[in-house]
Amino acid sequence: MQMKIKKIALILLLIFFLALALRFFAAAKVDVSTDEMIYSLLPLNIISAGRLGTVEQSPLYFYLADVGYSLVGGLSPIAARLPSILFGSLAVFLVYLLSVELFRNEKAGLISAFLFALSGYALEYNIEMDMTAFFFVLLSLLFFLKALKEEKARHYYLAAASFGLAVMVKNIVALFVPAYLLAYYLSKGKEKALSRESFKMVLISSLIFLMVLLPVFSYNYLVYNHADSGKKITDYYFSTILGIGETVHGGLQGKSWEFSRLVSVMQEKITLMLRWETVLLLFGAVGTILCFRKSEWKEKKMGIVLLWVALLFLVGYIGGQTGSSSHFLWMPLVFSIFAGYGLVYVHEKIVQKFSFKYAVHVFIAAAVIINLVYLQGVTERNKSASAIPLWSFVHEKIPENAIVIMDPRIYSGNSAWVLNDRHYLEGRHLSQLMEAIKNSPEAKIPIPLYYIECGTGSYCGWKEEDFKRIESTGKGISDFLVPGMEQVAELKAAHHFVVYTGTVDAPFSIYDAIDSTHIFWFYPVGWKGDTFIDNYTPKGLGVLMNMLGFLLLYVDLLLALLAIPASFYLILKPEFSSP
Repeated sequence: MQMKIKKIALILLLIFFLALALRFFAAAKVDVSTDEMIYSLLPLNIISAGRLGTVEQSPLYFYLADVGYSLVGGLSPIAARLPSILFGSLAVFLVYLLSVELFRNEKAGLISAFLFALSGYALEYNIEMDMTAFFFVLLSLLFFLKALKEEKARHYYLAAASFGLAVMVKNIVALFVPAYLLAYYLSKGKEKALSRESFKMVLISSLIFLMVLLPVFSYNYLVYNHADSGKKITDYYFSTILGIGETVHGGLQGKSWEFSRLVSVMQEKITLMLRWETVLLLFGAVGTILCFRKSEWKEKKMGIVLLWVALLFLVGYIGGQTGSSSHFLWMPLVFSIFAGYGLVYVHEKIVQKFSFKYAVHVFIAAAVIINLVYLQGVTERNKSASAIPLWSFVHEKIPENAIVIMDPRIYSGNSAWVLNDRHYLEGRHLSQLMEAIKNSPEAKIPIPLYYIECGTGSYCGWKEEDFKRIESTGKGISDFLVPGMEQVAELKAAHHFVVYTGTVDAPFSIYDAIDSTHIFWFYPVGWKGDTFIDNYTPKGLGVLMNMLGFLLLYVDLLLALLAIPASFYLILKPEFSSP
């Protein structure tokens, strides 16, 4: 048995490293979206800034991301996606373990893990917080299924803690709660589910879950009751979704739910999966259908309910509001867990009927070929990327002591994300800069000056109506700067950027004045400042809430980091890794 476990663990490690390599490759090629600019900039230096939360929530993800930035030396395309790369790769272990838990078949589990490692959809949209949140949901489901079968209280508590971490990363996973409740009810029956013993277990699990979430409640209590501004603000989800407190997101709220949008979004996602996930989609469907057979349903109904009810709630709610693709990463995860079982079943049937023992190899080869075609497509799509090429140009060609003026016709998120560690100035502040240089009594030195202009034929990241609003301002700045500068580069892809260079005589102190203008999405870039939209001064009970909030947030961070070695431990533990 020990040799068998070691062999399976070795194969899983190889699958993990394959998943890791593919996700690093995709992270370096897939361009940065406007939403991702927000969610990768907010974490930058958030720990050293001593911030308990933000108006965007997801504090655990922001802390994890900032740990990554500290390890790799700042924000970059790879660093921005490091949590998703790591936890997305570790998810292959949990896909295997859940498959084995459901189907008691190691071969099916290995195939499921391999197919998820290759998943084109999971590679393309392995961004923002979603994959990290889904990793902790998978961990929670594994413990929960073990608890339902073995009635060990510690597994319920581990499931509750893991699910709490998932919600701390991305709160949309709270939509999975009905799946847990339904599975528990079906497993125990009405009488046992409502018994005194069950009530005690549910109460303790709920308390553990709420303790993990305490930093979010503490933050919202503090900014509601003790904000320096005197306003009773709360984060996006408390103010916009729950209707508690004032919102700072006026005009930025999400769209209302629409059935027509749900239909359109699902058509789009299924089309993508049919193209990138043919093998995964086909055999995932086969594996799911097989579970509904009378001989299978009784043993596997808990897994079906947990995974598919969670998917239906997620897709049903999120799909009716947004088409943001990273939210739908749960789809390839669910299909992959069932795909291994479906493929093994079809293979056995083909062997029995046609004596063709290489059927499984053919289908796996097909999955590999589809993945290679996808990777070629990633490389081709990278040619139309804008943010990553501009980031590369800035960090390879523009000296660190340069002043970089950004055309206001370029979306401000691009400016903040690409130039977060540089002395950049959005063009709308140019007149103040020139006035400050002119009036400064300090000695002036020649400083390299760069101007990045929005070229013709592009809205440079803005919506058309927003672009037209600032178009004349941008043209005026270009007319003022360009004649005295030299063009050194032109980046033409999804957006069109033209780069000019020159020099400006300015005092050394001008750097501080420029850096003080770096504000994006409610906060100073890199938290370089001491005045924020959600500053608060704890008083009375608020002092305790602040202390407990930070204590639990650091405990959550520690637990999330410990989940990394725990994932390797679980594949070596016979209780989880063997049928």
